[in-house]
Amino acid sequence: MTSPDVLLLLVLFINIGFSYIFTIVYNTCLGFTRTIPNSIEMLPIAGLMSGFGGMVGGILTAIINPEMSFPLNIRPLMLIAFICYIASYAIAFLNFPDSSIFGYTYDKAYIHSSAYLGIFGSFLLHLAEIVYNSETSALLAKLFPNDIVATFAVFMFCKNCSAAITFTGSNFAGLHTQLLCLTGFLLLGTLSFCYVSKRLHRRRKEMSSGGLPLSWNVRSVEESQSS
Repeated sequence: MTSPDVLLLLVLFINIGFSYIFTIVYNTCLGFTRTIPNSIEMLPIAGLMSGFGGMVGGILTAIINPEMSFPLNIRPLMLIAFICYIASYAIAFLNFPDSSIFGYTYDKAYIHSSAYLGIFGSFLLHLAEIVYNSETSALLAKLFPNDIVATFAVFMFCKNCSAAITFTGSNFAGLHTQLLCLTGFLLLGTLSFCYVSKRLHRRRKEMSSGGLPLSWNVRSVEESQSS
């Protein structure tokens, strides 16, 4: 589990842990923003839209061909998740004040705070989470079909460690600071995903042309060549 692919994907695993905690924090910020009329009453609607976003994300992963790719081997599902994440982060940055993560606040945001815009951001955030996690799981299953248990153990360990750090740090860093960090890790994590996915696509083409089963991973190829 120290292959270059896993090391490259560590930043992706960490990003998933960070974003997982933010999906919990997001609706809290909506409720704490007192410049939004009836913000507390809007929380059940935001929770409903969160679930609806997750449902739509699950449907998208079922109906969109995961093997279809855009130029530069960009997978459409990952592109959708990336755009939804960026949009939800932008909504939170502009719609909620920096102090809304700590408790009730009457501070003003960069724009006039809107409950419906915040609810839409919650929908996008959970849609992105489902699609992003599904794409990551699919990539890991293809990378290490013979070591899937160990691979997911590393994935879950990194995800939970970063989630714990984020949960603790959310008590000290303002919302806007956290959003800037989330955006940075999202960019790095998505780039690492695209790079590893491109490497995997190239290896699978080489293995196919060489007559090797596509289910073999890199370690299997190396062992067969050495023997």
